[in-house]
Amino acid sequence: MLKIPCWGLFPLAGDTAMIAASGEKSVIEGLLLDKVTSLSVEFLEYGFNQVREIDVADVVVADWTRERCQFGCDRHGSAHCPPNSPTPDETRRLLGDFKRALIMEGEPPTRDFQHLVLRAEREAFKSGFHKAFAYWSGPCTLCDECVTPCRNSKNARPSMEGAGMDVFETVKRAGFMLRPLKDKGDYVKYYALLLIA
Repeated sequence: MLKIPCWGLFPLAGDTAMIAASGEKSVIEGLLLDKVTSLSVEFLEYGFNQVREIDVADVVVADWTRERCQFGCDRHGSAHCPPNSPTPDETRRLLGDFKRALIMEGEPPTRDFQHLVLRAEREAFKSGFHKAFAYWSGPCTLCDECVTPCRNSKNARPSMEGAGMDVFETVKRAGFMLRPLKDKGDYVKYYALLLIA
């Protein structure tokens, strides 16, 4: 019987995987996914609908997004919403420290989605991405009552749009389909941006 000392299971898109075997460990190691791809696969297991890598240069920051928060959202002025969130200029400077990010798609309930985002951020940090930082879409809903100053700043994160990101254009550049909701009963998609490296 042939004994193969080295093998690996490599996750693929969806619910499939590939098995590879070799007599040489270096061959298997050469097939291993990089850390970012491995994290993407792991985050899908957490419950995100889709996870895609995006070059940080494709994250669109625009000044108009904060106007939509101020004149269109009843959470404006909350602890981590404008004017208490990073400005577009501050966001542009922060993005300059990164090259790689993940866009993660999820769904309601909002609080559950935000807990998934925090879990992904923690896992990225523990995996060696010490700068990992997440933004989610929409206002923070971690607490039953939002107060200023925030009582949960350890877990609260700014929204993408509140920090000046054009969520629609950014997720489109990552290959997602997103459109404004026409009716109250339309299917809602949530997105988060996880800056990693």
